[in-house]
Amino acid sequence: MEDGKIEYVDAESLGFRLAADLYQEELNANNRPISTQCPDLDNALRGGILLGAINEFVGQAGMGKSQICMQTAVSAHFPPGMGGVGGEVVYVDTEGCFSTDRIKSMIDAILRDHLKNNLRKSDGIPSVNSIMDTIYTYRCLDLVQMTSAIHGLESFVDARPKVRLVIVDSIACHFRQDFEGTNVRSWTLNDIVVVFRRLAARGIAVLVTNQVTTRFAQGTGSSYMASALGQSWSHHCTNRVWLYRDAEDRRCAHIFKSPYCS
Repeated sequence: MEDGKIEYVDAESLGFRLAADLYQEELNANNRPISTQCPDLDNALRGGILLGAINEFVGQAGMGKSQICMQTAVSAHFPPGMGGVGGEVVYVDTEGCFSTDRIKSMIDAILRDHLKNNLRKSDGIPSVNSIMDTIYTYRCLDLVQMTSAIHGLESFVDARPKVRLVIVDSIACHFRQDFEGTNVRSWTLNDIVVVFRRLAARGIAVLVTNQVTTRFAQGTGSSYMASALGQSWSHHCTNRVWLYRDAEDRRCAHIFKSPYCS
């Protein structure tokens, strides 16, 4: 203020943002989910795996975690009208579950369904090989290889801006080895979380799977199943889905945590 006059300063020039604008940006970044190719699961997740978020599937072996990852990887290539985002995928495989035969079968099935339902729209449909050429895989045999691959993701994405989905199946596999101390384990996990958050901030969907372990309740000694990486890790995930079988041996999914689902 000078000589009794009030000067108005542009708030945006000082770095201020309106909450409404930020909210709209979040909606725009996450309004094109990637289909898991499981209709019921997609409906529960409001369309599928959200961009700009860390998505986690937890469950015992045989619950379909890797199947969901591969189906989502295939979906990502297709345009929004076919459940994808027209992007590329990085698939970090720590358990050796990635299968090119299964990927090919999934692609064949999607293309058949599309051609069946869109007989007059077959022009421009990608080939199986062209889709597989957009999925970059990295097989990690130990924790060192896994952390190295994850820390290299940002540089990889810089060189390939079409990447819209990063999958780590599973994040818990190599953390079951012995560590020198819990601090080392926590530091390693925190470093990984930093990378995942940076990828999500760029509008990339991060999809990880987590194993389960048996824990014992204090006092009672009763056992229960819990995610392998513990409670602190779970706080970093935007969306968490627990896969299990019910009393009738049916596969079920419980949306354990999600700001987008009521």
